[in-house]
Amino acid sequence: PRLSLSSRDWVTGYGKRKTQRRKYAVKQAEEKARKERLQERKERREKFRKTHRLTDDAGGGDGDSKPAGAVDTEVVEYDSGVTVIVEGID
Repeated sequence: PRLSLSSRDWVTGYGKRKTQRRKYAVKQAEEKARKERLQERKERREKFRKTHRLTDDAGGGDGDSKPAGAVDTEVVEYDSGVTVIVEGID
């Protein structure tokens, strides 16, 4: 039995459609992974800025905004749960 032209196209196109669906799924998965990496980087930057008390502004002023004898404190928290606090006197 011969297949009609449309039936034959559907049957022969099955593999092509399957390949197309697979490529689309891979592309979507790569894009999702990329967005997750970017989000993780953003969160790490924000955490770093928060722990080091950095801001987005250009630091307007002369940079000597601390009173004399002030103590610099740096707090670093590692993924292992260890927190290190370093204090230095000006």
